[in-house]
Amino acid sequence: MTFSDHQNKVLSIIPHFTGTISFLASSWIIYECISDRKKWRKTYHRLLFGMAFVDTLSSLCFALSTWPIPADSPQYATLGTVATCTAQGFFLQLNIASPLYNFCLSLFYVCLVKYNMSEDRIRISLEPWMHGTVITIALGTAVVCLSLEMLNDSSLWCWINAAPAGCSQSFESGQPSDCVRGDNAELFRWTFFYGPLWAAIAGTMTTMFMLWRTVRKQEDEAAKWCDRFKDVSDMPSSAGTINSSSKGTSRNTIHQSVKQALGLFALSKKSTSANAQSQETAYTNTTGINSNVGQSQETANANANGVSGTISNVGFSSASTVPNTKKPMNRKSMLQKRAEHSSRRHRKSTLVKHQAFRYVAVFWITWLPGSLNRLLELAGYEVFGIFVAHAIFVPLQGFLNLLVYKYPVYYQWRRK
Repeated sequence: MTFSDHQNKVLSIIPHFTGTISFLASSWIIYECISDRKKWRKTYHRLLFGMAFVDTLSSLCFALSTWPIPADSPQYATLGTVATCTAQGFFLQLNIASPLYNFCLSLFYVCLVKYNMSEDRIRISLEPWMHGTVITIALGTAVVCLSLEMLNDSSLWCWINAAPAGCSQSFESGQPSDCVRGDNAELFRWTFFYGPLWAAIAGTMTTMFMLWRTVRKQEDEAAKWCDRFKDVSDMPSSAGTINSSSKGTSRNTIHQSVKQALGLFALSKKSTSANAQSQETAYTNTTGINSNVGQSQETANANANGVSGTISNVGFSSASTVPNTKKPMNRKSMLQKRAEHSSRRHRKSTLVKHQAFRYVAVFWITWLPGSLNRLLELAGYEVFGIFVAHAIFVPLQGFLNLLVYKYPVYYQWRRK
């Protein structure tokens, strides 16, 4: 790096703090996953444990900052050797497992909510493949980099890089390389880390969008069902009846899917024994739809027949005896009413959308500065502000993951 001694000192000190914070946050997640047997039986918490375990290892290495870099390097506070630098780079390459586990979590959500797969089926059919694929990619790429001597001084810490700094790599010149270690390291950076990283980010964004669309469609279906039920309830008894068995099946299916989506994010109310409710009441609380529209067919028919009989005795039509006292709504009022209705109807999908946004936002906050910094390095530029953002947010990923994981707890506390 071509920065001043003061700037190198700043870049060396920052990861000591951010890496330590991330290490403590990831350790907290691990403790919560393994301390509760009920949680450990769930696929969600085992995937979360895998992500937190990798974050713990990488955060500890990030917290070491420049210490493992060989002592003859120009960075601030370099105390290590080639061996210590290689060890740090090995565990930091394993960190590719963290975004891959995040992607697996998003796949778990979609399988459970969109495709109605049971947790047992996911545990037996998909979870072993998830763990196996993530571990194979992370461990395999780290071992390859280790065998090819790719793990060297990489400015902020040890990772995939050519040594000595600034040597000519063979893919750039087409000539034999003068690098002592890590020839063509730039290619390995993007193939082994940033390629899988941004593929995982794109996959997570896609699956979270699918999850939100699924919950929103189910809310629309629930609203349509309630509208049809209210219309039929207001009709005379001769107009027909509703098939109660099919009605209940459709309603319960929609309710269970929406409830699953909210339960994954712990955004729905927890039921207690003191106020345990029936399936109808639970559906009302989950979707926000008033169950009073489900009045009995007999009551609605009796009210309708009583009104028509009274009007016919007086000798006037229903239109002449019941004047229209409602004022016509202007366009602004109509739009406001529609917006309020849509907000009530889509309240649950909005909660899912916001939590999904937080998952994706952690990706972008963590990895965008680092990716941009490596691109600028590849182009031959060094921007101190980008280096600072890289040193802050990449080591801080475990803490950001904890914020997303614990947000539902804060949400429930705020509602109380």
